[in-house]
Amino acid sequence: MANELLYNLGAALAGTPPAPAAEPTVDDRVVAAQTKLEQAQTKLAEAIAFKQRIPYSAGNPRLLAQRHQAVEAETQAREHLRAMEQQLRNAHNAAAADRNAARAQSQSRALQEKRDAAEAQRRAALEQEARKEHEQAYIAAGGEPGDFSEKWPSMYQQLLKRRAFEAVAGRKEALRASGRYSF
Repeated sequence: MANELLYNLGAALAGTPPAPAAEPTVDDRVVAAQTKLEQAQTKLAEAIAFKQRIPYSAGNPRLLAQRHQAVEAETQAREHLRAMEQQLRNAHNAAAADRNAARAQSQSRALQEKRDAAEAQRRAALEQEARKEHEQAYIAAGGEPGDFSEKWPSMYQQLLKRRAFEAVAGRKEALRASGRYSF
């Protein structure tokens, strides 16, 4: 915090805009649970102090009743404190789970982008290889290189359609040959 103050002061003197405030890393649920826990600790301390102010007197029914009430208040305060401690643990766990889920999602997204990039490179390499092969055949058959460049996109689409049809037909034939299916 002192570093941020010094940086902003130096930036103001230099005429540059101050650094943006850092995003809080503590989850709101954790902060709320911590506040409730602190309140429960305060109530327990008050209940203990109140109980200590009441003397134990077996012969005085009024003091004995007050002492029992104070003990009961302390017991309830301890139970409430345990509940708030559990709530704080749950809030920490939920915040950690959210962070882990976000990290996993980010890693998954990065992995998918990497796979997509590799697939795009593979497709580009396949298209380039097919283009070279077909361009040589086109020129050898008497075509002009400039004409090939114009016709290649539609030729490639037809090539992909033919390959897909052949792949499906091959699978159907294999299934038909197995005797289990008939199309």
